[in-house]
Amino acid sequence: MTYQVLARKWRPQEFSSLIGQQAVVTALTNALREGRVAQAYLFSGIRGVGKTTAARVFAKALNCEREPARRPCNDCPTCLEIAAGADLDVLEIDAATYSKVEQVRELVESLKYGPTRDRYKVVVLDEVHRLSRQAFDALLKLVEEPPPRLVFIFATTEIDSVPATILSRCQEFQFRRVSVRELADHLAVISSAEKIEASPRALALLARAGEGSVRDAVALLDQLATFGNGRVDEEEAARLLGGLDLALFDRLLGAILAGDSRTVSVLAREVEEQGSDPRQVHAHFLAYCRDALHLSLGGDSAALELPADERETLGRRVAATSYEDLLRLLHHLLASESSVRRSDAAALALELAWLRAAELPKLIAIEALLAGGAGLEQAAPLAAGPPPAARPRACLLYTSP
Repeated sequence: MTYQVLARKWRPQEFSSLIGQQAVVTALTNALREGRVAQAYLFSGIRGVGKTTAARVFAKALNCEREPARRPCNDCPTCLEIAAGADLDVLEIDAATYSKVEQVRELVESLKYGPTRDRYKVVVLDEVHRLSRQAFDALLKLVEEPPPRLVFIFATTEIDSVPATILSRCQEFQFRRVSVRELADHLAVISSAEKIEASPRALALLARAGEGSVRDAVALLDQLATFGNGRVDEEEAARLLGGLDLALFDRLLGAILAGDSRTVSVLAREVEEQGSDPRQVHAHFLAYCRDALHLSLGGDSAALELPADERETLGRRVAATSYEDLLRLLHHLLASESSVRRSDAAALALELAWLRAAELPKLIAIEALLAGGAGLEQAAPLAAGPPPAARPRACLLYTSP
């Protein structure tokens, strides 16, 4: 039998199985229960959070033979055909390959007629932002005044590219990123059912690497389970995923806050030798520093999307650091994110960003300078030159946040 990847095998078939989208589920089920079905819906959000899946489930709920206008039974012929993509009245169209205005005009002509068998004809346009401007114009009139029993469901990852004329004619639902905790719980359920051996910490690593996408997290679980012959090893997960070595992040943060440029350079080279993606490492270290800033502000450590022992380690690090230092560090890392992401020499850009961050502890508050120059004796000279008595002091200044 052909192997079915976990992301497809565990694709939700009913509203209750959608992960992390309770608000959307409540709104859609209420609309079905009360018979307030709109002519057009727009589902927006990042990849892999359930937009197309929710569209299929909604189409099944509209046309289910056993549970009309409530929830899909997943057992009647109509629900089975929709799930298999074989229902003539439920059209799933990839806008990326159906973007020409001539194709959309042909679609509009075919939609002027009612459903062949089902109660509703449902048109799901995936990645709708890929349609051309002329194609959107061809759809406009039909979306605004469709024939009876016709429902449009648009799905997009780039809502800013959808014209306002289309947005104003749709009910919009934003699918949020799924939290690490919800993703880890979902991966635990799949691991138990599929007899995959994985520790809670390994699942937390996978959930964090998924970056809010259920599909990405499940695909990573599938990949690592195959790599480990049914077992997801924590160390292998950290190595293969890249950018998620929290022990390295703790050492790096300590070195930066101590102004230890040598150690920072060693750690940057270690990241490069491991073959990790510098862009991903920088993004995850930025998130790690953000967690540190929240702890410094008195935030609840239990709310952080980190393993318990790593929260304790970070808490000890934050206790010995000022809020101002963390704020300056985070501001610098955010400002350097663009250069790391766009650079052809990303590893070098990452090392330079971290080395410049290690210079931040040497800064002197301008308030201290105006108050009498306290701390100037710690400032480093610009370069070797005249004797110390004759050499002017140089210092780096900053204003308090």
